[in-house]
Amino acid sequence: METKTMQGRQGILFIVMAACLLFGYGAGVRGIYGIVIKPLTALSGISYADAGFSFGIAQLMHGLTQPLWGALALRKGNRLVLLCGVLLMAAGLILTPLAHSVSSLTLYLGIILASGTGALSFGLVMGTISPILGPKRASAVSGILNASSGIGSAILSPVMQGLNSAVGIQ
Repeated sequence: METKTMQGRQGILFIVMAACLLFGYGAGVRGIYGIVIKPLTALSGISYADAGFSFGIAQLMHGLTQPLWGALALRKGNRLVLLCGVLLMAAGLILTPLAHSVSSLTLYLGIILASGTGALSFGLVMGTISPILGPKRASAVSGILNASSGIGSAILSPVMQGLNSAVGIQ
């Protein structure tokens, strides 16, 4: 009986940590926009104002895609949406440094990357793990998950700053 309880607790802990990493990473990526805008403009030759436009589109797309991802999650499942979010974020992160025009930056960062972060929103991550946790644990975990957003930003900001100083934005 003791072994089952420990495995159950370890499983719950693993799920909560994975959810926090996922949500924290998505929020952290959105939190580093301010750090990457200047080096990105220098690399791409895009003006600061035009890059700012793409970053603004990214903020709008992040918010606009969340209900769309939620609707897809209701039809196809949360796991598919979270997987799509991770893949879109990865694609956006890889492609963004390759942008050399406002349209490509808006596509890569403003649409692809931002759609990925929209898929990793609080509601979708929490909605995925809540049935596993049960109502009592879910309310406590929601606070921990929400805090991981700030932790993700606090960790990714200095990491990105250091990487940018060491090897550049690419």
